Amino acid sequence: MTEARDTTIPGIAVVIDEKAVRVTSVQPLAVLSSAVVGGGLCSARDIVNMHVDKDYDGGRPEDVLATFAVSCGVGGAFVGLMTAAATEHACVEAESRGGVTVAAVVSAGLSNTSSAGITPPLTAAPGTIDAILLVDAALTPSAMVNAVITATEAKTMALAEWDVRTPQGDPASGTSTAAVVVACTQRGTGLSYAGPATTVVWLVARTVRAAITRLCREKVARDGAGASAGESAPRRRPQASLSSTSSIQPAPAMARGKPQVVIASRATCRTSSGVAPAAIAFLTLERTEPSAAAPMARPSFTRRAVRSSSGPATSTASPKPSNAVATPG
Repeated sequence: MTEARDTTIPGIAVVIDEKAVRVTSVQPLAVLSSAVVGGGLCSARDIVNMHVDKDYDGGRPEDVLATFAVSCGVGGAFVGLMTAAATEHACVEAESRGGVTVAAVVSAGLSNTSSAGITPPLTAAPGTIDAILLVDAALTPSAMVNAVITATEAKTMALAEWDVRTPQGDPASGTSTAAVVVACTQRGTGLSYAGPATTVVWLVARTVRAAITRLCREKVARDGAGASAGESAPRRRPQASLSSTSSIQPAPAMARGKPQVVIASRATCRTSSGVAPAAIAFLTLERTEPSAAAPMARPSFTRRAVRSSSGPATSTASPKPSNAVATPG
């Protein structure tokens, strides 16, 4: 069934069905992409992500896409991609802030997951995650590259939240044939930088994460918790990656040069990092959340050593500064 989706960007329409995801713009878009057709920098009004069978051999993709685009009524230059993912399940997530709107059009197949730097080079399979980012703003080519970087980071973080794995069991950073398209209307003031601290790429990250999350949730709803057709089965991980504890502890403080003890309710979060030689010294960051008795959040660091089979290890602990406030008495 063909379905039109709203991007909230004037002049841009998205149509989704089992044959393809198609983006059409009244005005030409400035595009940077890794697409099969029109890859790199170009100007185009149409973007087509064509569905192919999982056994597609990859032969003559430019010709296949060109023929399909003509059958869709596309005339002139276009940007073309291919995916074995079910394009009818593609979704659109759009957000606006500060006069800027971004819409992420994402299709996802999880039969070809990979872990960057771990999964060895293999014959590419067509199951993939493709993200078409429609940006109602004017970005320079370098700013578009910024957008690609952050979109990829957001995709990987969303996959980690759903504990998506490779066939070998490694955490998936994406798929081996993933593609990204950044298409800008070039309306408004030109932006030469679009890093994570900028509004436009903040919106890119939010829409990509929202789209991947939605696709994983809908896949679980369709297929259940188990994998199907060779795909990785997403399962939502706990929201907090840090261990969180609540406790009531005595907190030493000074008032008028005298040691005081104030009982303060403090919620702490801890995370550790380290590498593994003979004895591992882990640096633990403890962050204390503000409370009524302790309004200032202060970090403290604790170093501990882990004993290994290659030799003894000693442990030392640094004092933890207090965040408690004592009332002079």
